[in-house]
Amino acid sequence: MKKKICMLLAGTMLAGSLGTTGFAQEETTTTEPMELTMYFPVSVGGGPDALIDDLCAQYHEENPNITVTPVYAGSYADTRTKVQAAIKGGNTPDLAIMFSIDLYSLLAMDAIADIDSFCTTEEDQEWLNGFYDGFMMNSRDGETTYGIPWQRSTIVLYYNKDAFEAAGLDPEQPPTTWDELYEDAQKLTITENGHVARGICQVDEDHNLVDITERTRIEKKGDGAAFTLDDGATWTAIPDQTPVSMNCWGFTPGFLKELEQRFPVFLDKEMAENPLKCEYFLPSVVSDLLNEGKATVKVLESEEKWYGVTYQEDKQMV
Repeated sequence: MKKKICMLLAGTMLAGSLGTTGFAQEETTTTEPMELTMYFPVSVGGGPDALIDDLCAQYHEENPNITVTPVYAGSYADTRTKVQAAIKGGNTPDLAIMFSIDLYSLLAMDAIADIDSFCTTEEDQEWLNGFYDGFMMNSRDGETTYGIPWQRSTIVLYYNKDAFEAAGLDPEQPPTTWDELYEDAQKLTITENGHVARGICQVDEDHNLVDITERTRIEKKGDGAAFTLDDGATWTAIPDQTPVSMNCWGFTPGFLKELEQRFPVFLDKEMAENPLKCEYFLPSVVSDLLNEGKATVKVLESEEKWYGVTYQEDKQMV
């Protein structure tokens, strides 16, 4: 029978499959000596190594026939490598503390047991359901539980009161909903001190980039933003939640070749028309490649707040 691991995912404990990991004790208790091995990273704060030693010793006192031996495997990355090597070598550990993302590599290796199968009594179910739902979301795949939380981090929202005040927002009233966060971010992203350039994107329902147009003069207008093509004579409003390109692109090496090949054409045209301020915009090249059918681009949206220092006066906002 193939041995599978149980997991504490670093998050979360990925739990193994020998049948007695403290679950459903009435059905699985045995007087036969049993030794369990648990791989454990040490590159976390708070003295968890001493805690794990104490917990394993306490468990042994309560269950004298069961010995849990912690194996300190280095960092989380080291632990992942050593767990996978042990699995391939036929020496799968019974338990491991790993990152939640490691769940999927273990599933692909068919090397992890689900915890639900161990929790067969009402007491077990009550214990498993006692964790916060938010901490269990990445402990499961679908409806099946593969890990339990361990030393989970609580996500905290920090905000810059000075930036709120500078943008005309109440520094004592941070956003409390996603809609409020988006509205505040809009006011904080567009500079009050001039204009910015952004690649305005059109994205289909599958998150593929359909078109991107570099707008080189976008300014804040009231509670929103608008761009101009005629030096401010007329303005076109940018709808709320319009996706724009920011700092991160992921390109294949072939894109660099396209940039190099197209650069002389850009120089011939722009140096003649606008030699002092011409810019070779990445979004413009991407747009050309899309229109020529030479590229596809997957858009990854982000809810993060982006800051840019375009003008000296923007420094206070960052």
